[in-house]
Amino acid sequence: MKSRYLWPAYYLLLAVVAVLAFGDLRHHQLGLDDQATFDDNLAISDNPVLLFAPAGEKHLRSGRPIAELFKWLASLGVGNDAGRFHVVVVVLHLIASGMLARLSFKLGLRIEASLCGGLLFLLNVAHFGAVHWISAIDYDLALVLGLAATFILLRC
Repeated sequence: MKSRYLWPAYYLLLAVVAVLAFGDLRHHQLGLDDQATFDDNLAISDNPVLLFAPAGEKHLRSGRPIAELFKWLASLGVGNDAGRFHVVVVVLHLIASGMLARLSFKLGLRIEASLCGGLLFLLNVAHFGAVHWISAIDYDLALVLGLAATFILLRC
C-alpha cells in the first residue's frame, strides 16, 4: 500500500473497529456520575457563569472548566441524550487513538508499532470507564488536547 493511503486506510480501520467494539453504546444508559453531568449541562444552559462556579454550586466539581465547557457544548449539539452523548465519547476516543498512532510515528516509533499502539489504545480495557461513562470524557479530552499541544510544539 502506498504511504499516502496508509493513514486514511488506518483511520478507516480504527472507525470500523470502534463501531464493532462500541456500537452498542449508542443504546447505553447513564453510568457513574452521568446524570450529574446532564444536570450540570442544564444548569449551565440556564446560567453560563456556572462554568466558572466554585465547588458546591454544581453537582460535579471537577475543577476542569475546559472539560465542563466541552461537555456543555456537546450537550448543545446532541442534547442530554445518553445514547448520542456516548457516541460523542467514542468519537473523541477514536480521535485520541488516531492522534496517538500518528504522534508515535512522528516521534520515531516504527510504523507497525505506531499503528498497533493506536489500535490497542482504542481497545484497551484498562480505560473502560473513559469510554462507557459520559462523565469520564475528561480523560479522552485531556489526551486529545495534550497530543494536539505536542503536535503544535513539533511543528514550531
